[in-house]
Amino acid sequence: MEDIGKGSAAGRARHAVTPTGLLHDSMQTFYLRVRPDRIALFRFLLEGYDGLAVLSTMDAKQGLVRLIVPKSRYTELWRLLFAICEDLCPAA
Repeated sequence: MEDIGKGSAAGRARHAVTPTGLLHDSMQTFYLRVRPDRIALFRFLLEGYDGLAVLSTMDAKQGLVRLIVPKSRYTELWRLLFAICEDLCPAA
């Protein structure tokens, strides 16, 4: 049986570190739908909050974006989202 402790390749892969230096299990990933013409604005606003979240556009036409957020800043992100949601939300 292979040892998957810290010294083995499998153990190191299991504890992979993200580019920000945080372990994967300390990150929260979720998806939002925003107005397609506001994705760039949303990205710009997030960049002003250094390290708050990483935004990836999944489908620009549909306004689908993915956010990866450190769990330690999850509440801060939601406060920002509530503050700017009227400007970003798709029309009903």
